[in-house]
Amino acid sequence: MASIEKRTRNGRVSYSVRYRDPAGHSRRKVFVRKVDAARWLAENEATRNRGAWVDPAAGRDRLGEWAERSFSSTVALRPGTRRTYRLLLDHQILPHFGGTPLASIDPLAVHEWQAGLVAAGLSPSRIRNAAQVLSQVLDAAVAGGRLHRNPAHGLRRPRIVEREMTFLSAAELERLASQITDPYGVLVRFLGWTGLRIGEAAALRVGRLDLLARRVEVVEAATEVNGWLAWGPTKTGERRTVPFPHFLAEQLGVYLADRPHGPGDLVFTMPGGGPLRGLQVGRAVLPFGRDGGRAAHGPPRP
Repeated sequence: MASIEKRTRNGRVSYSVRYRDPAGHSRRKVFVRKVDAARWLAENEATRNRGAWVDPAAGRDRLGEWAERSFSSTVALRPGTRRTYRLLLDHQILPHFGGTPLASIDPLAVHEWQAGLVAAGLSPSRIRNAAQVLSQVLDAAVAGGRLHRNPAHGLRRPRIVEREMTFLSAAELERLASQITDPYGVLVRFLGWTGLRIGEAAALRVGRLDLLARRVEVVEAATEVNGWLAWGPTKTGERRTVPFPHFLAEQLGVYLADRPHGPGDLVFTMPGGGPLRGLQVGRAVLPFGRDGGRAAHGPPRP
């Protein structure tokens, strides 16, 4: 039977909670205030009755340890997503919580951490992503028997205000393409009229182009991660077929005539050969491409 005992040592009063764990072993936990002892005892009994009891000693593990274990379980994620996960851990989560015992992280601590990110001027989307990664780490600790609940659950995350997308007109796209170093004007037109991401264009092979039917099949992308290209499925993980206009088919035909154009050859490459790299090609020939994003966010407006 659990009980609370008052103890006095050297003139200092404390309250000792005596209880048994699910295995029947006698345990003790000491509090300075009786109200805290009573509250903890009630919660401890409730979680044990629900079968969700966690050894208090388990909460002494540091969050940093569970963050690394959680990260090691993400090998199936897309390389770019995994890199973002790593950056969020290293820059937003571990500097604050890395050395903190899991049991010391309560909902208020999580709210204070998020408030600090807001005060530091981080974008709402990055804060939301960081909160999601922290919650995944704490979920791993719950699954591992180190916590009985996730203190990040229920956290109200900053709202993301959607910005209106900007589309180039056909004339604006053509003016842009005409300023690009040859032969990459055709790449700019291709990105603008099809809406492909630069990583999807980098992975595009000749066999996926049908110039007669004027369409392209998009099945994979090449993402630059820490200086290396990672090849894999598209961002959405889905294949799609995209049409393009007749004049662009003619330009692509002329462009490919002077290049290797077997089915397995890449349609677009760097000036010195090799696959396109978003950041490098942006610096070399595309004034808009420094972020590796889309050229015109879809087909030009009329």
